[in-house]
Amino acid sequence: YHYPLLGLRFFGALLAIAGLSGLLSLHLHGALKWVPFASGGVLGNVIATALVNVLNSLGASLTLFVGSLVGLTLLTGLS
Repeated sequence: YHYPLLGLRFFGALLAIAGLSGLLSLHLHGALKWVPFASGGVLGNVIATALVNVLNSLGASLTLFVGSLVGLTLLTGLS
């Protein structure tokens, strides 16, 4: 196995999951009313609220979008 490449792919998967769950939590907050962290889960809620407090809603959306795209690029190896 090529362990540095495997580590880079694993980091890309984590970054993609964190970015996409943050985006879902930020933009689909009212999809399911009966579940407490419906879209994005607890991880997405924590990431989204932390970034909104620092960067505002637009900055958080752009940061999460770019992070998810970078994560998907690292995960798949496609550019």
